[in-house]
Amino acid sequence: MSDFRSPNMTSLRLQLHPGLEVLHMPAGDVWIQRDDLIHPIVSGNKWRKLVGHLAQLKVDGKGILVTFGGAYSNHLVATAVAAQGSGLRSIGILRGEEAMQNHYLDIASGAGMQLVGVSRSLYRDKSAALEQVLHQLDLSPENVFVVSEGGSGPLGLIGFEELVCDWINSKVKFHHVFHASATGTTAVGLRKALDASELNMSNNAEEVIPNGVTVHSILVLKNKAEQLEFAQRHAANLNLIEGYEFGGYARSTEALDNFVQSLSILNNIPFESIYTGKALFAMNEWLIAQKEMDTLQVDDETGVFPVVFLHTGGTLNYSGVTLPVIDS
Repeated sequence: MSDFRSPNMTSLRLQLHPGLEVLHMPAGDVWIQRDDLIHPIVSGNKWRKLVGHLAQLKVDGKGILVTFGGAYSNHLVATAVAAQGSGLRSIGILRGEEAMQNHYLDIASGAGMQLVGVSRSLYRDKSAALEQVLHQLDLSPENVFVVSEGGSGPLGLIGFEELVCDWINSKVKFHHVFHASATGTTAVGLRKALDASELNMSNNAEEVIPNGVTVHSILVLKNKAEQLEFAQRHAANLNLIEGYEFGGYARSTEALDNFVQSLSILNNIPFESIYTGKALFAMNEWLIAQKEMDTLQVDDETGVFPVVFLHTGGTLNYSGVTLPVIDS
């Protein structure tokens, strides 16, 4: 699956190997994986979760992609733009029948996605919603490729294999990975890719990724039971961390906003408060605790803690408009 590009995908100008940089935190320096640089819209875990679906769609020889999302869904927007860059027709099943318009939907429709709203009650039953929309558009299920909401599912895990390969090739040594988690797909994808690298160690991999790398998945909404169930189905041992929801998904506080803004200015990296920022806040508190217990030391050569923060995107930049992630 490495370096997969569907037909005409080069028009997206994807930066598939953005690499690691030093991230300055109040508690000390760590590494940051700049997946936000993959693409202004199809960035971070949005790309990682789509790449496996696009590859399978290409194998199946289908030209119509159908997915689901809310009015502020970054997944919906990323899928529309990726489909356009692949020469595919895309259909977005939208949660809600009322008339809706915002920058997210403008981008999606501008990229050629056909948006079809369904009632919120019907939307909860994805199979029934899909059946109704396909019937409405006079399409056969055999002619479409369906991507689950948020890009979740087994195909959504594949894109993280290449990420771990990039880490091995970077020769940067680390013991911990932090990231924001909503559906659990990123957490499971990382865990499975890291486990595979440890089971098939090259000399280089042994130097970079020691056995027992811990993935810290910071929950940004209160669905731990669902994430654990997803993890168990995919045989992944996740460290799901609660307590940093800051009031719930898509919510923030003044303290968190100030923390995230200061980090963005200090590092000249765009962050947002309602997703990635919560994981950054949690990681900083964890670093402080580790330093107090003297259980984590900086690398003598780099002066950086052996910790990687995965920037999963979180802001969309389209025609000069930066949009925060609202609905994953």
